[in-house]
Amino acid sequence: MKHILISASALLLGALSATSYAATNPCCSSAPGNISFDTFKTSAVYQLYGSARALQHSTDATYSQTVAIVVPTAIGTADLTELNDSIMSLAFNSKGQSFNDAAAAWCRAAIKETGYPVIPSDVPLADATGFDAVSGMVTNLSPDLMVYCVNSSYYTVGAAHGMSVNYYLNYSIKEGKLLSLKKMFTAEGLRKLPALIAGNAKENEAVFGPTDIKSLPDRDNFYISDRGEIVFAYQPYEVAPYAQGQINVAFYPYELEQYLTPEAKSALGL
Repeated sequence: MKHILISASALLLGALSATSYAATNPCCSSAPGNISFDTFKTSAVYQLYGSARALQHSTDATYSQTVAIVVPTAIGTADLTELNDSIMSLAFNSKGQSFNDAAAAWCRAAIKETGYPVIPSDVPLADATGFDAVSGMVTNLSPDLMVYCVNSSYYTVGAAHGMSVNYYLNYSIKEGKLLSLKKMFTAEGLRKLPALIAGNAKENEAVFGPTDIKSLPDRDNFYISDRGEIVFAYQPYEVAPYAQGQINVAFYPYELEQYLTPEAKSALGL
């Protein structure tokens, strides 16, 4: 049988599928105008050609890639460039281009990192030996706020375990802009937050296990929950062993109110 090898420089996945839909959830009835999204999805499975010998396996390993990104296309009349560039940066480490092009470049780079040429495989997606996956979804939506989560997961063939990380974006629908920690907290608050978060985690050690929190989360990672809590999210290994998973340290806004900016109080309805 003739094998067709695909190099990392080739366009591996072709065009992503796109589906448009509008958010007509009653929770958004007071939002400014319609809210709509596109969804970009693709998946493929490959044989890592020549990997059997290197990995001392009887057959070559297989490897899957999946992309599933919900892309905001309209939130009233707001300019969504900053929001979508931020989603693209978290998902694909890129911005300023189409999601289709960014996803294709991410797929090519991920293939290259395997170190093997690839052959299209008919192995079921769930049965692939290793994988790379990225997804983006809305996790909290109200008339005033949208919280968006980008998840990146991977398992390298032969590794002890896989890895999964979640990064969040908080978007004020009312103001039409992203809410960063610098916009949410005063300078004094930003200085004091690490100690406050560490104290909270210590009080809840029975839930989290031991942690070593000395700074804000990587990339200032936080989200506002559907209960209105401000949650600081630390990835596996960031402040605790892998087995403890993501550490989410939550505060009710009133617990941090003295450190919140007027913009944050408005966003949180205080």
